[in-house]
Amino acid sequence: MRALVTSLGLAGVFFAEACAVGPSTRVSPVLASSVTATDSLAAPQTRAFLDSIDIVREAAPVRLDRAFRAPGTPDSVRSSRSERVDSIVVGRHGDVLWSAVFGDSQLVALINEAESNNVGLRYARSVVRQSRASVMAARSPLFPQISASAYRSTNKAVLGPLGFSYNAVNVTGDVSWSLDVWGGTRRQLEAAQFDLRRSEEEVSDSSLSIASNVATDYVQLLLLDGVMAVTEQTLAAWQKTYAAVRARFARGVVSELDVRQFEADLGQPAANIAEFARQRTLVENQLSQLLGRQPGTIARGRALLDAVSCLTVPDSVPGVLVARRPDVLASQRALQAALAQVGVAVANRLPSVAITNSYGSERPTYRGLFARPGELYSLELGVSVPIFTGGQLKGREDAARAQVEQARAVYDQTLLRALGQASNALAGVHSYRDQAAAQATQVQALERALEIAQRRYLAGIQSSLDLLSAQRSLYTAQLALAQARAQFLQSTVQLYEAVGGMWTGTAR
Repeated sequence: MRALVTSLGLAGVFFAEACAVGPSTRVSPVLASSVTATDSLAAPQTRAFLDSIDIVREAAPVRLDRAFRAPGTPDSVRSSRSERVDSIVVGRHGDVLWSAVFGDSQLVALINEAESNNVGLRYARSVVRQSRASVMAARSPLFPQISASAYRSTNKAVLGPLGFSYNAVNVTGDVSWSLDVWGGTRRQLEAAQFDLRRSEEEVSDSSLSIASNVATDYVQLLLLDGVMAVTEQTLAAWQKTYAAVRARFARGVVSELDVRQFEADLGQPAANIAEFARQRTLVENQLSQLLGRQPGTIARGRALLDAVSCLTVPDSVPGVLVARRPDVLASQRALQAALAQVGVAVANRLPSVAITNSYGSERPTYRGLFARPGELYSLELGVSVPIFTGGQLKGREDAARAQVEQARAVYDQTLLRALGQASNALAGVHSYRDQAAAQATQVQALERALEIAQRRYLAGIQSSLDLLSAQRSLYTAQLALAQARAQFLQSTVQLYEAVGGMWTGTAR
């Protein structure tokens, strides 16, 4: 008997490894070799001008930049333009800290805090644990199922006019094994493993999204800090000009109209300071919610200009980086799980083979329960062939194949969306980098124009309207420069998210 069980077991293993029905679960994405943002500038002369103005500004640095810079930072800052990055190491967003993007340890600390406390991430991690348990359950049918049973009974039997009673004590060990001849069990295990990997990618996607949201809000805080500082400096400078105008009015040099015009202009930066303070509180509260903490002040690290100056962003990225995005990989795992489920449905339509074995003892009492006279056993080899199921099994296979088509469509759409987001992010990085360079040049010129207008007005050879116009133009350009720099940083965050992590760095 033991030889028979051993032979059947070896045969079962042989057949289990021999084949696995259903389609292959290999998925190879079709990607462009690289993702590049097309330069949509109409004239080559415009591109040449934008590329050259950084060098021009270095000869005469913009003094306004001090308002955006931490103490001790040099005045001159070169725009961060780089060539295409070819030697890119594929990694995940956790491989290279956000300090590699912004050089800001405070931002890294905030992101780590958000990932530790975020409620959505805790939920996603529990789904991973559930999927891991499902893999364990899907693997169990590959092995023989062993159980033990025992019972004691009092029985009465009637045979015609005769009847008699007896007691029975029964103890048996039972073994059952459904041989995975067609690979249906292994396909089910494959599907569970792909579901596990999908849930892991969804955790990574949630983590990357949270990190990007934290970084975006943090950049918004840097912007509000910058425009607040510029506005406060502007208000202080305009107050000095207003005091000088009042002194000239007291001496009878200018009319009251000049005084009222300069006085009215003071209201704009003062009102902006109140509005920027309100917006900063809203952003801090929004960021506090992402961090899982009560509303309060958020500590800052680098200033806006420092964050811009340390960035080096490629002009194009390999398409393979887009394919490693967590959401793309999650949809790929879902497609692979669907393909594996087709194999399960096909195997269910084929004959199944099962071995059952029971061995034990039965006696009237516990005495001599395991003695040989009470020995009993059974060995069964069964084959089950589905002949007619009313179309149930065929319907399940057709449904599984339809689910594959759905999952493939979702995967293709996710991949196309990811490529579009990467291209959009690159376009944003390049566009806002050019805008910031042009705005900085404008600020430099307007700052000089204001100095000239102030001297000419005090000398009495220029009207107050010219000086007022110069003040307003400079302030507007200063705010636009801060906005362009912040949008450049936010586009970099979007690029980081669009390629699923850093575009260069150290792999795990």
